[in-house]
Amino acid sequence: MHEELNNFKRNKVWTLVEKPKECRNVIGTKWIFKNKQDEFGNIVRNKARLVAQGFSQVEGIDFGETYAPVARLESIRIVLAYASHHNFKLQQMDVKSAFLNGPLHEEVYVKQPPGFEDLNFPNHVYKLDKALYGLKQAPRAWFEMSMMGEMKFFLGFEIKQLREGTFINQAKYLQDMLKRFKMTELKGVATPMVTKCHLALDPNGGASRGGRRRSRHDRSSDEFASNAPRKSVTSRRKNKEVRENYKAMDSVSYSAIRLKNWYDDVPRDEEIAGRRYWCIEQEFIYKDIYEPMKNLRPMQAINVDILAVNDHFEDAIWVAGKMGLLEIMKIQCDYSPDLVKQFFATLAIRKDEEHTMEWMTGSTHCSATLRQFAGYLGVPVDGGRRLHGPQQTDKNALVHLYTSAGKIGQAKGLLPIYSQLLRFFRATICPSGGNNDALRGALVDLMHLSYKCARDVNEERDYTLDIMDFIFHEIHDAMVSRTTIPYAPYIQLLINNSVAVCDEDLSGYPLVKHHVKKAYKLKPVSSAVPAPDTFMRDARSSGFAPARHPDVPAMRKQVSRLSWFQRPLHEH
Repeated sequence: MHEELNNFKRNKVWTLVEKPKECRNVIGTKWIFKNKQDEFGNIVRNKARLVAQGFSQVEGIDFGETYAPVARLESIRIVLAYASHHNFKLQQMDVKSAFLNGPLHEEVYVKQPPGFEDLNFPNHVYKLDKALYGLKQAPRAWFEMSMMGEMKFFLGFEIKQLREGTFINQAKYLQDMLKRFKMTELKGVATPMVTKCHLALDPNGGASRGGRRRSRHDRSSDEFASNAPRKSVTSRRKNKEVRENYKAMDSVSYSAIRLKNWYDDVPRDEEIAGRRYWCIEQEFIYKDIYEPMKNLRPMQAINVDILAVNDHFEDAIWVAGKMGLLEIMKIQCDYSPDLVKQFFATLAIRKDEEHTMEWMTGSTHCSATLRQFAGYLGVPVDGGRRLHGPQQTDKNALVHLYTSAGKIGQAKGLLPIYSQLLRFFRATICPSGGNNDALRGALVDLMHLSYKCARDVNEERDYTLDIMDFIFHEIHDAMVSRTTIPYAPYIQLLINNSVAVCDEDLSGYPLVKHHVKKAYKLKPVSSAVPAPDTFMRDARSSGFAPARHPDVPAMRKQVSRLSWFQRPLHEH
């Protein structure tokens, strides 16, 4: 800071004078601190710069022209190529006190720098004789330069001048980008895409618009400002008086999900209905929200009549039926991927007791409460235990499900019956539940409830699950995460029943036949290895593993020769 002020004195930049009475605009000053780095990112100098707050200048009074010629990037490349062709060694020059040598033609007064006020004349101001950083006319001022030696780092480029040629790279720029987005610890790959894949040619496709990749940029950076696409959103109110219009703000929201604006809490005279979701640059919104949802994961129904039957399969089906899940797991419905993607892209859930869901289907605004949703599926509401409630997961739940599960460490060896159940659940109602050794909390509760059903085969206990609450939270989690969109037949049923009320024509949306899982085979994978007999015998004696009742198959056959899970749905 003292060095900067000494440069002012040496270059005779200003003079301390009494503030003229006719002077109305005295420009403020501010200290700017910066670390200068070399091509390796090492700090070579700490610099303090006193700048003028030029935004307070008045054109025609405090300044006239502001234009200054600058070098284009193309010109710099031409110079480097020309020097490389003739084997020239380029030297670099540094600007010392860059704007402090240009004389000014206007009378400009600035305040004394903060922290360095004159004790004898605290109310005096400085009259500028030469340009100061931050002034509008400062770029036009001439300055002197000094030699720095061979050019190595210039405008973000690392330049290596060798006998073989001149090489340019931006390694430091890439390192700064990795630090900005906190990606320095990530694992690097040779090619940032799949190398062995078939890229089909789309003759009707258009050029890529970047999509969500643009959100990774720091919009305040110079690099983004120089390369960002020039997009503007116009409004029909642009020629009218500028004022806060909450209805207009609501109508231009991209979607009702994951958007929290400051005007959401502003009281309104009347309720705003019929929110428009696709009103600003529809193609841009389609690319940014709708297109990334390509990772649609279709869920599967199970057909118990044609599945391979074994002891573990029969037990798993019996447990699922006792919990009241089999009706949902057997639903089949052809679906439209476009409608399912639009459902999750525009879904909004109200914070009310009815859990009202709102979404767009085609051009129709649809809504349904959780109770209406349950009516479409024929499932009772509030009928059983809620897995997403405030209760905590049983700390010993994993001990009952795995052959090896300690309080601390990884759980291994999911017992065969629960491995079969997990395959059912992940294929029908819970696609993002994790693998066998890393289950989500709600799925751990679901598996633990299954364990209780398998354990208490002789007791008439109610282990019914509140399936609608479970489905609602699965939809909510998929809406928030947007990593994988789980399709389940009940989503298409919800869309069909809601659209039927609005008389929307969906003939333009082709349907895809719903896939039915026809065979399950218990493969001896590492995460589902049956426990040794000695371990299971000790576990059963200690109460840590479900003891299979010897008469479980016989008990089910006594009920009816036709197994209950093969009956039509209306008989359950």
